[in-house]
Amino acid sequence: MKVFPTEVLAKCKKKGVIVIPTHPMFGPYVSSIAGQVVVLTPQEETKLKPEYMFLKTFLESQEAKVIETTPLYHDKMMAVVQ
Repeated sequence: MKVFPTEVLAKCKKKGVIVIPTHPMFGPYVSSIAGQVVVLTPQEETKLKPEYMFLKTFLESQEAKVIETTPLYHDKMMAVVQ
């Protein structure tokens, strides 16, 4: 579930705090994130922030498969998968 926590965190964040909801699609026992899927569900205004671009670029540089979507679409897909 990403819609509710994203909305709550956006309202509660302090000045200068950026919320980047993520969903790693792998467990803690992988030795590398190369080839692993990471779903990023940023709010629209967050996509332009340097911190978000740093995270996305870092994950891609580590050869993670980055999927960028909305919190709502994430929740709909997870309802189907689970």
